[in-house]
Amino acid sequence: DKFSFEKLSFRTDINLSEEVIKKYDSNYNWDWKALTENTSIQYSLAFIDEYIGKPWHWDVISTRDDLTMDFLEKHKDMDWDWYIVTSKAHYVPSV
Repeated sequence: DKFSFEKLSFRTDINLSEEVIKKYDSNYNWDWKALTENTSIQYSLAFIDEYIGKPWHWDVISTRDDLTMDFLEKHKDMDWDWYIVTSKAHYVPSV
């Protein structure tokens, strides 16, 4: 390969998007933790759900304001930063 997708994962000056990552996902070695931290990419919860088995940086995803209780419940076994999650206004625990 002529490209290092691991290194591209860190780049904020190129047009990385969900579509680009999907196109090259199965054949290339992305750095999923770097992709999670890459602020130039706006991931939908649907994209994260589709790629739930990837090694996301869950501490970073825990800071998202668009997390829903349904998403958290569906993926409760992920390595969430529950301190951050529970400090968000959208977090309403059920008893």
